[in-house]
Amino acid sequence: MGNAGGTILKRVIDSDGRLVILLDHSEQNLYEIHMELIANSGRAPHVAILGDISDEPLVNEILETYRPDTIYHAAAFKHVPLMEANRSFGITRSAPGRLQRPRYKMKSSG
Repeated sequence: MGNAGGTILKRVIDSDGRLVILLDHSEQNLYEIHMELIANSGRAPHVAILGDISDEPLVNEILETYRPDTIYHAAAFKHVPLMEANRSFGITRSAPGRLQRPRYKMKSSG
């Protein structure tokens, strides 16, 4: 989980005691934030899931199992000039580009 995701996560956990579901495609990043949360007793309970936001069956399973109230998506490129030079990749791999592909089942609880 990068700087943006880690910052958002820490603020959410500090202000809310609900279950936090971590989804990251980087095993190392997920492991590091998972271990940090375990080390900081008093933090909200969490589930660490190794996977990708574009994996529609996985995301649907997560949504059906945990029925989250709020979803934060914190993907960001760190090297903006490189992405500007490679616009096609930057656009298709950006958060809006990745979230347009899968169609997730979001069912109302009421």
